[in-house]
Amino acid sequence: MASKNSGLKAREALVETRLLLALWDMGGTKQEVKKGELTKRIVTKGKKVADYQEIFEELEKKGAIAISKKGYSLVSPEGLEVLSEGLKNSD
Repeated sequence: MASKNSGLKAREALVETRLLLALWDMGGTKQEVKKGELTKRIVTKGKKVADYQEIFEELEKKGAIAISKKGYSLVSPEGLEVLSEGLKNSD
């Protein structure tokens, strides 16, 4: 059971990194990125935006992103630090 749980954690970390990287690439450090634009880029086939809600909330708790009614923005330097850690991860 532990390997299944660690696999899930690794997948969540990968999704967090993808989300932060997309947000950074779309200019999220300088301006707010519209929700639809970001979700169109990160939501994979067979998934829904709601499947990612927990990850958005976790990143907001970490102080990595800011969420508003219209969109998302990457919070510096916390968001960049979380992104950097995710990119360094060998998984």
